[in-house]
Amino acid sequence: MLILAASIPPILIMAFVYYQDKYEKEEIHHLALALLIGGLSIFPALYLEQLISESFEIDLNNHLHTFLFSFFGIALVEELAKAIFFLLIIYNRKFFNEPYDGIVYSIFISMGFALFENCSYVFDFGFSTAIIRAFTAVPAHAVFAIIIGYYFGRSKFEKENRYKLIGIGIVLAVVAHGIYDLLILQNFSEPLMALSAVFIYGLAYVCWLYMKNLLEVSPFN
Repeated sequence: MLILAASIPPILIMAFVYYQDKYEKEEIHHLALALLIGGLSIFPALYLEQLISESFEIDLNNHLHTFLFSFFGIALVEELAKAIFFLLIIYNRKFFNEPYDGIVYSIFISMGFALFENCSYVFDFGFSTAIIRAFTAVPAHAVFAIIIGYYFGRSKFEKENRYKLIGIGIVLAVVAHGIYDLLILQNFSEPLMALSAVFIYGLAYVCWLYMKNLLEVSPFN
């Protein structure tokens, strides 16, 4: 039951993004590859997060520590891990053949990451944590993934701006992730913690517009 509770939210998000792909759907084994490498990307990310936390003796009761760790110890580490796996293994493949594929593969990588992370939290803290994360952390990972996927998708087909778009995607995802983590980790205002959900669902609307935009410019449209 715990595995099921941890797995359903990422599966639903992957299914939603996959079925929005109207013109040229990806093959299952390519999606499975993205899911697998997303799961693998969590290991270097967790190692670096722990290393940073221990090396700098992070104290989350210290506001500066919380800010720096949110943006550089978590957001930067996790988004770079997922982006590097994307760029090394997916980006130059022939099956990445339309801009919307950037969002599809980014989502599958991110949900692979979120699935492993979700299972870890749910096994440690129980079923109630699965319910909370289903409406917070998992959608947050999806939002960050769509931001990166949108810019990676554009960069693949706008070669004159390729590196600029890749950089923008990573920076925006890190900033969004950092803000979310800061709101979650800070312990001096409960309303600010609640604001994290408003922030994520506001960004989800922007991500919906990103998805529609890339579908409209598909060469298969």
